[in-house]
Amino acid sequence: MNERVNRVFSAVSMAALALGTISCMSKAGNAPAGPALPWHSTLEEALLVAKQKHLPILVDFYTDWCGWCKRLDQDTFTDPRVREKLGGFVLLKLDGGRFPEVVEKYRLEGYPTTAVLDENGKLLAKRPGFMPPKDYIAFLDEAKARR
Repeated sequence: MNERVNRVFSAVSMAALALGTISCMSKAGNAPAGPALPWHSTLEEALLVAKQKHLPILVDFYTDWCGWCKRLDQDTFTDPRVREKLGGFVLLKLDGGRFPEVVEKYRLEGYPTTAVLDENGKLLAKRPGFMPPKDYIAFLDEAKARR
């Protein structure tokens, strides 16, 4: 009887170990690629840095309840090609619910919305909705060309 209990315990332990490994592998696949992006949290701060560095500002307008916003963080901002392109921008992540005056100023119609501003805050380009990495890169290239 003890031998049978030991075999069952062994089988259960091995199954648990296998499931734990699969779970860890799937979580690792969603891990950000590289260090956290250097997001600023206020328009004023981003404008100051943009003027100092003479760079455009990329604004990621989001809300905590927005599923597509989370997918943009998970799928697009972790892509190495997107991360490389973002190096040419001052990054600003704004919760639309906390900054209604900025949402009104740039006439947002939904979340997520990605906007590109010049170093003075003038809107160069804006696109609502989720964009996969390829589309996001094309949008960034188009926006930078408008400078």
